[in-house]
Amino acid sequence: MPVYLDEENISSDDTTIGFPHLLLCMGLVYVADGALHGIHLTSRSNTEDAIKAFKAYLNKHSITGGTALYGSANHGIRYGKANSKASWKQEMTYIANEIGYTGKVRGFDTAILKPKKGTYVEYQTKADGTCKIFYKRNEKMNFESDLSQRLPKVGPGGALDEGVGRKGFVKKSANIIVTKSNKGQLHELNYSIRQSSFDVK
Repeated sequence: MPVYLDEENISSDDTTIGFPHLLLCMGLVYVADGALHGIHLTSRSNTEDAIKAFKAYLNKHSITGGTALYGSANHGIRYGKANSKASWKQEMTYIANEIGYTGKVRGFDTAILKPKKGTYVEYQTKADGTCKIFYKRNEKMNFESDLSQRLPKVGPGGALDEGVGRKGFVKKSANIIVTKSNKGQLHELNYSIRQSSFDVK
């Protein structure tokens, strides 16, 4: 069943992970053991703590053997307009090193969409161990919440907060606001033009 990750939530799914409202934030997905494992990163200043918690989550569930790593964000807002791609590569290299991943790193700079309220980005698994990427401006989406559900998230100092005793507030669905022009569908990324990639060794 697809999961939708709000700020600092961490979870896994066999096929689909969606990230609502990516503006300052980044939707990170690690493909390993035939599934998607994701975290909704907030500000860059919190990346170190967030990745500590994400690494603890991966270790707890014995998740290894990564085949792909993705990080999508609005580069101009997350990093500033000067050298934003280089800053993205620097952050993604740090993340890859921390979780022990080597190989291709990929991502989508959502700045091209000029969204008013951020971007919804969804990753779906492919048989070759990589992902398809879909997107929609956040203002064209409607999200339903589940007050009873809890997901792991980033705790103080990078601890993994498993949600014990914490009030639940999790997105349970992501629905497109249908118009004549969008036909109720997400856009699939034009990979040859819009996907950035580089190798981490």
